[in-house]
Amino acid sequence: MQPDNHIPTQSTRILAFDYMKAIAIILVVIGHYCPASSPKIWVAINKIIYSFHMPVFMAASGFLYAYTRKPQRYSLFLIKKFKRLIVPYLSASVLIFGIKIFTERIVAIENPVQIIDIVRILWYPEAGYFLWFLMALWWCFVLIPLFRTKSSRLVLLIIAASLSVLPWHAPEALCLCQTQKMLVYFVLGVVIHDYSGLLKRLISVNIWLVLSLFLLAEIIYVWEVPTLVYILPYLGITAMLSLSFAIERTGRIPRLKHTLLFVSLYSFGIYLFHTTFEGFGKTAFAILYRHFDITWSVGPFAVAATVIILTGVIFPILLYRCIFSRFVTTQLLFGASAPAKNK
Repeated sequence: MQPDNHIPTQSTRILAFDYMKAIAIILVVIGHYCPASSPKIWVAINKIIYSFHMPVFMAASGFLYAYTRKPQRYSLFLIKKFKRLIVPYLSASVLIFGIKIFTERIVAIENPVQIIDIVRILWYPEAGYFLWFLMALWWCFVLIPLFRTKSSRLVLLIIAASLSVLPWHAPEALCLCQTQKMLVYFVLGVVIHDYSGLLKRLISVNIWLVLSLFLLAEIIYVWEVPTLVYILPYLGITAMLSLSFAIERTGRIPRLKHTLLFVSLYSFGIYLFHTTFEGFGKTAFAILYRHFDITWSVGPFAVAATVIILTGVIFPILLYRCIFSRFVTTQLLFGASAPAKNK
């Protein structure tokens, strides 16, 4: 039996970071459903999610980059990441644009667009603001290989942390502003990999103590203590790390583990298209409740929220699994992996 703070070697995959990525993408989907009719408790939950979920995603991405990196030419690495991030960013933007242009003629949609706006996707996530993550992640991958040693990456972490709290903000163009805020969490994930002792210390802390401290800080934050926003991302990363390693260590809940790994496998597709399918769900429930004259009380809202969130997770998975992964063109355009072949 492995000790509680065991760190698997490079020959075994650290599944905790896959669980962490799955938890993060589920929080992303939940966080993007908060209509004006939301109950106060849901607004509070939404505020909590937004205080840490993208830093968790960035930290997991940084760790997985460091964990899986292989020696290769910088130019080839950038080409690979361009195909993986920027090509799907552009393809998804065009597709989402088309869907919005078509559907807004039938029903009212959130954040409508005009055909002329499609040019702006070259430097701004016009089709859907959430797509900033792909461009910001691209800039992280542009920078991190230039820092070749542990000590230089530690210096980069200090620089990135300083940039994230500066009163001056980088331009919104090319998502440089978001990169300024999020680079620190990506580099933190890399540094956690570099210094395995740090990872051991993080996951050896009692999980209930970590989660309790995190939840207490979030409750205080919701009670209008905005200064906590500077530490909540780090508490969130620590809490999600502890939770994910606890899931990995336990011999129970195999179904949950399998589900999280499955969601993690399709997290990229979920990120790209969850808002599109959530939009379809919102429209369907708005029409349904209006037809039956159902008021948006807590009960009907809970039903709609559950179905819409599940729609935002399940349908992108089906889209990638059943369509995009089947064709070479869509694999390239939307970053889908070819289906595994049975041996």
